[in-house]
Amino acid sequence: MTTSSAGQPLIPQPPATVTALRQAVALVHIQRQPNVAKEFRHWEDTAEIGDSTQTRRAASALGKILDDAYAALGLPPR
Repeated sequence: MTTSSAGQPLIPQPPATVTALRQAVALVHIQRQPNVAKEFRHWEDTAEIGDSTQTRRAASALGKILDDAYAALGLPPR
């Protein structure tokens, strides 16, 4: 049995807000660096309007920027 009779997990889980805050902190970290923020916006735009190859390249670049932000903040990888 992994849940209580009330449907709550028996193993404590971090609140969903903790996960959301970690993502928000990474984005704030990116926005506070003008060059990185500009590059991030470029790749976001490319992901929206590009073809499938450009979209994959943009997703990879965005992931790298986010990974770097997580590492700089000492957060666990996504």
